[in-house]
Amino acid sequence: MNNIQINTKLNFCYSVFLLFFFINLLFSFSEAKGGGGSTGGAGTGFGSGSGSGVISSGNNNGGGDNNSEPFFKYVNGKRVCTSLCVAIFIILSFVVTTPTYESTNPAPDPTHEYGKKHEATNTSLRDAESFSNQYPPNENLPTPEEIENIVIQDGYKAWIFKPEDILTKRTSISNDGITVELYKRKLGSKYDDMMIQTNFPFFTPEIHNPEEEILHYFEITLLNKVSKDYTVAIGISTKPYPYFRLPGWNKHSVGYHSDDGRKFWNDEFGGRDYGPEWGKLGDVIGCGYKPKTGEVFFTKNGKFLGIAFAGLRHIWYPTIGSDGHVKMKINFGDEPFVYKEALGFGIGAPGKVKTNEK
Repeated sequence: MNNIQINTKLNFCYSVFLLFFFINLLFSFSEAKGGGGSTGGAGTGFGSGSGSGVISSGNNNGGGDNNSEPFFKYVNGKRVCTSLCVAIFIILSFVVTTPTYESTNPAPDPTHEYGKKHEATNTSLRDAESFSNQYPPNENLPTPEEIENIVIQDGYKAWIFKPEDILTKRTSISNDGITVELYKRKLGSKYDDMMIQTNFPFFTPEIHNPEEEILHYFEITLLNKVSKDYTVAIGISTKPYPYFRLPGWNKHSVGYHSDDGRKFWNDEFGGRDYGPEWGKLGDVIGCGYKPKTGEVFFTKNGKFLGIAFAGLRHIWYPTIGSDGHVKMKINFGDEPFVYKEALGFGIGAPGKVKTNEK
């Protein structure tokens, strides 16, 4: 369980505890208002029985200790939490389910029912739903020591796109991982669409300054013009993720698609209006994620296109995909980004933590 999930769970438990407190307070006020007529009764109230209309006060049997409620009691005239109240709060801290990020609304703008140009098959949709039900996302990061070793030893070169074994005939990746080529469906393949993810997710070494703003960011540069019959997508997704779905189409994923310029989040339909279409030779498309706010945004040729979604918190993997041929250059931060605001950042952490440069 990551720190975001732990903090969310604790905040939710505190909210439930406060709810119990105010409900109990309301019942206590109602009882005091309607049942305090007997002389010497504990507390203060406006009586409705014998002695009606007379304000009575005092301690029952001199101490008031017997005037208790399910969650609070009075000891020497002071209101304190009972052991039952403490026990319920502790239990809630461990067993209350954290609200999923699907219960929030990261983007209020409406979703189109159909894609502008490209639609996946119903078979793909059904298979993806079955996949997601069978394989929930892995929310575990490497240990802080492992993260630190990865970044110090290899810098951003540690991240490479790594396709599923079933996609080896539809992908070609250079030895240094910088050039990636995706091909259209081969004869006998079940699906047109495909995606590949990086070997490591976004993460930040412990050696960075915790007060420093963190931005995870990467860019792709198109090395060929994308046919109008094909779609290329860039985004982030959790792992495992169905290899036959573009990022944004399936649960736990975000994508920006070339054919219509729309943004997608867990979207099996037509996406939401966002930015311009893209796919020309030389187009540079970037994807950024801010872990503090859960914001995801995209850029085109160095221009910020706006926040696509907010409040999304998972262990995210950079993801690219296509249903046809595309060749691209990958930049995880080893070279200056076209989007100037991302300079000094990269896929894993602030660029200054890299120690392998001479």
